[in-house]
Amino acid sequence: MKNFIDKYLSLILIIVILIICLNTFFKMPDNLNEAIDNISEAKTQIDSSITLIDERNEYIDSIIQLNKQLLRDLETIKQENSQLSRSINSELREAQNSLHDIKEKLDRYPDKIENPN
Repeated sequence: MKNFIDKYLSLILIIVILIICLNTFFKMPDNLNEAIDNISEAKTQIDSSITLIDERNEYIDSIIQLNKQLLRDLETIKQENSQLSRSINSELREAQNSLHDIKEKLDRYPDKIENPN
């Protein structure tokens, strides 16, 4: 028995390795085709995801441009309102000064004016 194992052990190992290799070789094309199909499907999903991301980027870019324009418009309105406010404040100061002058002039007159007749 020992002679049999010594003589044929390497042959048995080679046959086992050969069977494993052949089994793997014949299974590989099925696995390979399945892997290629999975890769193709993943590529399609990645392409559609990239398309969606590009569309969203374009949408976000357009929103950013709108926001920039709105900020410019708001800055213009702010400046115009500031000028209008200064103008109104100036007019109100003039009106207050005029009313103060009128009050001072009225205070100089007597409280009761006698009838000249």
